[in-house]
Amino acid sequence: MRFSVILFALQCACAWAYTITEGSVSVGDDKVEIGEFNAQVVTPLSFGAKDKIDVSLKVDELSTKPHQAVITIGDGNGLDLSFVPTVLTASNTVKLSIPAAKLPESLKSQLRLFVKVILADKDNSGNLYRTLAELEPTSELRTSSKYKKAERVGIKPEIHHIFREDPSTVNPIIPLVFIGGAIVLFLGLLIAWTSALSSNLLAHFSDLTGLQLLYDFSFLSCLFGYEVTFARYYLGASIFTTLFYVFVLAGPSIYFGSRVFRDLAKFRKIGKL
Repeated sequence: MRFSVILFALQCACAWAYTITEGSVSVGDDKVEIGEFNAQVVTPLSFGAKDKIDVSLKVDELSTKPHQAVITIGDGNGLDLSFVPTVLTASNTVKLSIPAAKLPESLKSQLRLFVKVILADKDNSGNLYRTLAELEPTSELRTSSKYKKAERVGIKPEIHHIFREDPSTVNPIIPLVFIGGAIVLFLGLLIAWTSALSSNLLAHFSDLTGLQLLYDFSFLSCLFGYEVTFARYYLGASIFTTLFYVFVLAGPSIYFGSRVFRDLAKFRKIGKL
């Protein structure tokens, strides 16, 4: 008696469940037949950009429209696109026609896709979830796809970056401008001395002793040495080398300069300048 009750309950559950009695998934002339009792052999259907994917199912116990009727096309790894088919309760059929051109680029780039059907009611009795067919986009369709896989958050390749070395000197234009300015100032200094002393310059040289001439020549040489030192610095010499030569020239410049200006003061005092 208990066995009869269990058998009756199973028969009722089967009677209330959605079942596909017959149907097909076709692409052009290629077709995969679907039935309830025949063993389903998944035969891939190839499709191109101009093809249509047609789904036609005859479902038992479809007297009322299911609460949910969806046909999906996806890669089997969570990338799915859902379509709402046409449900005809009078003839117990579910139909859908999908132009391949309407598929997103992400699906066109896959090696294989799966067509699945979902028929369900809100009371969860007799729900149907079944794979109908396997699709293969043609190589031309995959190549034409513009899909690029989004970069995911995760471990990234190690970044190797070689930083650019600091420039050893400034732009050559800058030192050339400073050198030119220094030469102009030096020439201006000579011109100013010549203008200030005027005709007394030659007479001044005739009154100088050999030692005083040595002081004058040495002082001018120190000034010229400073010009050369700063020119070398702007052309690339290091700051330490520049400071070294400045300190070397500092002593002679002060010594010879003091002697030259002392002699000039004497000549001015006696009226020779």
